[in-house]
Amino acid sequence: MGQSWLNSITVRVKEGFDSAQAEQQLTRLLTLRHGKKDFFTWNMDGVLKTAEKTTRTLQLFLTLVAVISLVVGGIGVMNIMLVSVTERTPGDWHPYGGRRARQRCAATVLN
Repeated sequence: MGQSWLNSITVRVKEGFDSAQAEQQLTRLLTLRHGKKDFFTWNMDGVLKTAEKTTRTLQLFLTLVAVISLVVGGIGVMNIMLVSVTERTPGDWHPYGGRRARQRCAATVLN
């Protein structure tokens, strides 16, 4: 193509070999051939490890939010049930609707 240089090189390490060691060897070889380090390398293993760490952190955060939500919801339900029970205490019971006779009968049973 008329060029004496490359824009990029993609290297894939075989399964079972250390990618960091391969990256070091490639860097050493290219530095020897160029006479200086006029390139950069990008190792996908580092990106993968960062993504896994971020995923674990996000999962922990979401679990914490879920636990807090359940606790707050449980406290809310508990308070509603407590209010329901305390409103139905004897002597303070006022059923809505129905006839007066039914109200008197219910009040007699409770007392």
